[in-house]
Amino acid sequence: MEHSISILFYQRVSIKTTCKLMPIYMRITINGQRIDQTTSRFIEPSKWSARSGTIKGTASEAKALSNYLDTLKNKVHKAEREMVQDGIEVTYQSFKDKWVGASVKKHMVPVLSNQKMNSYLKEIADTCGIEKNLTFHAARHTFATTVTLSNRVPIETVSKMLGHTSIKTTQHYAKIVDLKISEDMNLLRKKMDEKSRIPD
Repeated sequence: MEHSISILFYQRVSIKTTCKLMPIYMRITINGQRIDQTTSRFIEPSKWSARSGTIKGTASEAKALSNYLDTLKNKVHKAEREMVQDGIEVTYQSFKDKWVGASVKKHMVPVLSNQKMNSYLKEIADTCGIEKNLTFHAARHTFATTVTLSNRVPIETVSKMLGHTSIKTTQHYAKIVDLKISEDMNLLRKKMDEKSRIPD
């Protein structure tokens, strides 16, 4: 049975970071039905061409992003070819099952090294005027403690999100959160004691 697949990259204008960067999304249309997913890349609105669905310019930054988007596009077509070769009918659901399943297994979407991730974080920090040294390790630490555990996300869920094979690894972050809570409570107790003192 014949099928059609098209790929479009676009800016998600409804989402914007604090430093005015917009995320780039990929839309895969299979037989008229869409799969939209983030590419995990951000760009200034003025540097994106909505008409062509590509980044403007020829600078090294533009080339690197363009190559990355081409890699994603090639992986979509690779998944399509594999399905045809295996005699699997390419429908919206069958392609989505293969694509999403492969992404979860990290076979389809490129996995960045810590060095590359740190390089991207530095670019974001420079663009946003952040002086603190942002690293992938610091980002994971903040996500585990400030974003999830401090907001009562179950430690088992956090462990899965971080890809830990043992929950003991995640418990390290929980101890940090407990220590922070203890420090905050001591600070609160100190403030309350100062307010309750009767002036001479």
